Amino acid sequence: MAKKEGFRWGFQWGKVGSGGLMFLIGGGISLALWQGGIINFWAVGATVIGAFTMLSGLMGEDGVW
Repeated sequence: MAKKEGFRWGFQWGKVGSGGLMFLIGGGISLALWQGGIINFWAVGATVIGAFTMLSGLMGEDGVW
């Protein structure tokens, strides 16, 4: 029987996990420094990049809806 073509859920869990970890670490560092009155753009950048990496891993098969 031929395989039916169509949308398949293709989460990339490695990407989701690494992006989530980067988001949590960068966000934690950013929050800790922000509480001390310091804004570190590297930590904020890591947080944003981690969030986008995590979301791109959840976008379906190879990022194509």
